[in-house]
Amino acid sequence: MKMSQSFKLETWAKRFVRSFIMNSISSQRYFHNIEHTEFVVGKASQLANYYGLEGNSRTAVTVAAWFHDIGYCFSAMDHESYSVNQALQFLNENQCPLEIKIMVEDLILSTRPPVSPSSLTQKIICDADMAHLGSPNYFMWSGLLKREVDHFSGNPVTLSQWNKQNIYFFQAHQYFTGYANENWAPQKEKNLQELLHQVGTSC
Repeated sequence: MKMSQSFKLETWAKRFVRSFIMNSISSQRYFHNIEHTEFVVGKASQLANYYGLEGNSRTAVTVAAWFHDIGYCFSAMDHESYSVNQALQFLNENQCPLEIKIMVEDLILSTRPPVSPSSLTQKIICDADMAHLGSPNYFMWSGLLKREVDHFSGNPVTLSQWNKQNIYFFQAHQYFTGYANENWAPQKEKNLQELLHQVGTSC
């Protein structure tokens, strides 16, 4: 796609997803909402800029970042498939080239656990999706996710139990791009140490 066409598609995706999520998402999606989506898009853009992505690859990463969690408007179970369906419907309606449609589907599905990205673009979207782990605001994001999980599970857990679950998640998680490992992993380690401290002091 030409640069002007790519910019239009990214802009249209932004407008569509913002409107769709804000009008359709449950108010109890305290984490998987437009704020999280915009955070992921920003981190994906940061990584794309660093690695000099251009053309269809850049467009696909941006569109995938916008659509990656729109499936939560329908169901948390297999939300990636719902996200792909919405993305493809949007791309078809906007006469998007087949190459970009294939890439967007691939990128969204690459965020499905357990993640094992192989291409640079897959690594970018997966790292952006988990950038909150290495954020100074991690505990804010974690608190929002706990509220959401507690509500939809119908089985709230204590903060200590939640922190223990997150410790296991942190220890199993890894960033895949060199940029994320250099710039986000140090804060992620600090967040992990604080989790360990909180669990230790609650025992």
